[in-house]
Amino acid sequence: MDWVIFWLIIVNIMSQSSFSLMAPFYPSMAKDEKGVGSTVVGILMASLSVSFVITSCIIGMVISKIGRRLVLYSGIFIGVGSMVGFGFMIWINNTVLFIILSFTLRLLTGVASAMICVAAYAMVSIKYPENVQSKIALLEAANGAGLFIGPIFGGLVYQYTHFCVPFFAFSGLFLVCVPFMMKSLGPELDRDDNTHNDAPKVGYFKLLKNKRVLFAGINQFWNMIVFCSGQPIFGPRLQDKYHFSAFAVGAMFAVPCIAYIIGGPVLLPLITKKFEPRTTKIVGFFILAICCFIIGPSKILGFPDTSIAMMSIGLVILGLGAAFTIIPIIPEMLDAVEGQFLDSRSEVSDKFSGIFNMAGGFGQICGPSTAGLLNDKVGFNMTFDIIALLLLAHVLIYMIVCDGFRSVSRSMKATCMRCRKSSGDVRSSTSTSRKLLEETTDEDEESITKNEESYDAGANASYASTDASFQNNDNAYAINTD
Repeated sequence: MDWVIFWLIIVNIMSQSSFSLMAPFYPSMAKDEKGVGSTVVGILMASLSVSFVITSCIIGMVISKIGRRLVLYSGIFIGVGSMVGFGFMIWINNTVLFIILSFTLRLLTGVASAMICVAAYAMVSIKYPENVQSKIALLEAANGAGLFIGPIFGGLVYQYTHFCVPFFAFSGLFLVCVPFMMKSLGPELDRDDNTHNDAPKVGYFKLLKNKRVLFAGINQFWNMIVFCSGQPIFGPRLQDKYHFSAFAVGAMFAVPCIAYIIGGPVLLPLITKKFEPRTTKIVGFFILAICCFIIGPSKILGFPDTSIAMMSIGLVILGLGAAFTIIPIIPEMLDAVEGQFLDSRSEVSDKFSGIFNMAGGFGQICGPSTAGLLNDKVGFNMTFDIIALLLLAHVLIYMIVCDGFRSVSRSMKATCMRCRKSSGDVRSSTSTSRKLLEETTDEDEESITKNEESYDAGANASYASTDASFQNNDNAYAINTD
């Protein structure tokens, strides 16, 4: 058994669960028992994203000097400390002090989450350079599982025990895992692949000058915009229009998570065998745009103003589309600079991990605030219509700037050749393949071959989770308790 990826999966599950387990009960306690207003509670829950972005940027620059394992373990202990601190908040009766300490602990939780995420993704890039996509899929699955497990664990333990017990119990579980992680995560994960000490430093801006790297980060930003835009408005919509209980609203937010975990293993290997990363993301963003039209339901397309069936279908599609838009991002970054920075490979991997998490953090900040503003101005239906149209515009720009049309064409030609071969008509298949290959440039042939080999190697393990991308899903619960 590969214990490295096993413990990286566990630490990601624990990390995501640690900051989401408070979602079902902490906001209501803050408002009902401590007198904290709904606006302050909402800002409190969202503040994690701010520290997450800032920490991701800083850690991405210094992680190779500090050591990836040290960053990971430091993140774990900071996260445990913040959870224990939240457990004691029930005994803080002064409202002002309660707010100050809550913000401090929530910001520390964001710091811990960023340290763990950046370190884990950097370790995967270092440990599995030939199979990075399938391993990232596993980490994303872990993130989604954590966001799903956290609220369930926290809600159940809180219901049958006391406010502090979920925090203390989960902190203990997290600490129990640390000795086993330290035994399995060896010093090779801290290795520096920079072959020359005097090699020029690779900064964020230098990497972002590559248009594919830049747009990979923008893609992750849009992923989080879509996944987090429903946090401030979806809960009230379900409660006001459909009279859902808080528990039912939480169950609806779990739908895309479940769809991602169940559907990913089935669909993603089929897609990755046929398409290269750019094509996969293009398909995924079209799926996300469709899901936004359905969730509305779309006013532009003339769908019914309210339809719980359509909203449920849209949430399922959201979970499935996430597999196609998140998993290829870091592999595409690595592919975009292939052959470059040969003296600074580990530093480049660390920077890409930082870019991935920073872009996602910005999306987590912008998504809820933008959706809330649009909802106040144009209503729920038009809000998701606008998001869908912006996604389509983004996909079009991406296809133009990053040569997406040619990527789609290559993937379609490769798929056509496979279909011909599987039909059993050897002569027809050979003739068709030759014609297609004659139309394809030498560069296209090499890209197709390379794409097939890389995807076949990792297809069996390629599946993804909710959301990674569904980070900070806990903000939705803050609304539900209003």
